[in-house]
Amino acid sequence: MNEARITSEVSNLLKRLWTWPLKNADVKGYESGRPDLFILDSRSVLEVKAFTTKPDVNEAWAQASFTFSELSKKQRTWLTMWEQDGETRNRTQRAYLALGTRHGKAGAKEDPRMLWIIPWQNWLDEVEEPLRDLHRVSLPLDYWARQRPVDVREQGVNAMNLLRNYALDWSEGCWHLNLGNPLHDILPKIYWDQGERDLFAWGEQWKALKEEAM
Repeated sequence: MNEARITSEVSNLLKRLWTWPLKNADVKGYESGRPDLFILDSRSVLEVKAFTTKPDVNEAWAQASFTFSELSKKQRTWLTMWEQDGETRNRTQRAYLALGTRHGKAGAKEDPRMLWIIPWQNWLDEVEEPLRDLHRVSLPLDYWARQRPVDVREQGVNAMNLLRNYALDWSEGCWHLNLGNPLHDILPKIYWDQGERDLFAWGEQWKALKEEAM
C-alpha cells in the first residue's frame, strides 16, 4: 500500500464509523503540510504515512521502517498547533497519525497488511522520544536491516510492540477498530447504538437527495 491507498481506506473506515471525513485534495486552497484527512464533525485531523524499504536494498518485509524525517516540519506544526488551538479555544481538537505498511497482501501470513492510528501526542511521547533517546531516527516494523532480529524484539523498539495498542483489524476487505482504540473517543452516539454504517445505503440516500436538488 502507498499513502494514497491508505488514505482512501482510512476515509472509508471513518465513513462507516458515522463521521464526516474530508480528504486534503478536496479542500479548496492547498496549503503545504496540511493533514491528509479532516473529520469535520469531531474537529479532528489525520496525517497518513507508510512504512517503506530502501529502494536500493532487497530487504525483507519485516525490515521495513518509518523514518521520522518523513514527517516534515510543516506537517508536525499543523498537528501540534491544531491541538494547541483547541486548548486555547477551550474545546477538543484531536490530531492523529495513521501509519500503515506499504508492502504485503491482505490475508498473507508472511506479509500481513497492517495499520495503526495513534494520537499525535502519544506518537511523540511513546515512540519518537524513546527511540531518539536511543539515537535512532526511524521506527522498524519488526527489526532493522543488518541487526539481529532477536535484539530489536527483546528491546521492544519496533512497531509490533510500541504500537500494539493502536492496531486496526483487517477483515472482509476493510479496516475495523479494535476495542480500546483511541479513535473511539471521537465517534458519535449512533455508532455505539447501531454499529458501523452501511455505506451502500448511505450512498443511495445521497444519490436520491442530489436528484431532488436538480
